Amino acid sequence: MARTRSLLVLILATALGATGCVDDDVSAFVAGPIQPQSNMGGCTYDPGGMLQFDGVYDVALATQSYSLGLLVFNQLQMRGGSGRAEPNGLHITRAEVSLVGLDGAAIDTGGLPNPFSVPTTGYIPPATDAQTPGSGIVNVEVVPVSYRDSIAAAVPVGSSAPLVARIKLFGETNGTINVETGDYQWPIDLCGGCLAQCLRDPMESSEYSCRPGQDDVSLIAVGERPDLCP
Repeated sequence: MARTRSLLVLILATALGATGCVDDDVSAFVAGPIQPQSNMGGCTYDPGGMLQFDGVYDVALATQSYSLGLLVFNQLQMRGGSGRAEPNGLHITRAEVSLVGLDGAAIDTGGLPNPFSVPTTGYIPPATDAQTPGSGIVNVEVVPVSYRDSIAAAVPVGSSAPLVARIKLFGETNGTINVETGDYQWPIDLCGGCLAQCLRDPMESSEYSCRPGQDDVSLIAVGERPDLCP
């Protein structure tokens, strides 16, 4: 009887493990944000594109949230075959974000939650072999627009302040296995007006980046934004 009970416990433990969580930070992980390409006023991301290496959020210029197109790798091995659905494709459904200072302490967000969760979406196919993980882009709203005003108060025009975003992604495979990545840390330099490049020639046309106020300069005609380009 004791042996039968032990065998039953082993079977149950194995079954639970097969439907549990994969949170070893290896099955899926964030490689970093991809540099966006401007396309008809919007941004597109190529998984084979160049990675970014630093972030800047100009709270004086931005009218949108600060978002990143994260390159995510899936190392779960392909198991589908002829006549079988692929169980190891990964759907990312949400991100948990913490906004902290260089000392690791949560920054003041004016009473808004910190950390907080944001919905997202992205499909990461499984690895084709042991050396070739699947890859895909997941767009994450790192600093929602509702948080902009609360952090902008601490960054007047002409000043700057450091910020670190800790990002963890959560998802589920086609085989209903929950997967989460490890924390990915992205440093952001908050500034007031640093990405505004003023055009002194009135014949030149203004040109905003596909993410105005984020990570790239925007060309602004004199008088268009008197607070930034008087």
